[in-house]
Amino acid sequence: MVAMQAWYRLVTGRRTKWAVVVLGLVVVALVGPLAGKLSRYEDNSPASFLPSGARSTKVASFLAAHSASAPVPAVVVFARSSGLTSTDRAEVAAARAAVAALHLAEPGPTSLSGNTRAATFSVPLPADTSETAVTYDV
Repeated sequence: MVAMQAWYRLVTGRRTKWAVVVLGLVVVALVGPLAGKLSRYEDNSPASFLPSGARSTKVASFLAAHSASAPVPAVVVFARSSGLTSTDRAEVAAARAAVAALHLAEPGPTSLSGNTRAATFSVPLPADTSETAVTYDV
């Protein structure tokens, strides 16, 4: 019984509390720098929290495998509130030819609105196209 009381006094003593605090700080100081290295080993993707047989997991895997190669559509729009003139239509054709000359992808056909106020054509850009090529002034 005396041995147990001595043990209790040791564990709950005034100096023991400070020893536990100091030991905790030492452990944090030693282990803290290792916390930054955990990011290479952890997987925080949404699919990692779902069952492997779930449909959403299969869709996430499919998109990860196929989205990088899918082209990104860009739509080029020419508009004039009073209606496009023949000069404007020639500019649309020239711009489409200039985009084709960039050799990014073959632009789609020119489409004129029913009221002839706008003309559009699309350009399927590869997903890995650099920003400078996309913002090229034609």
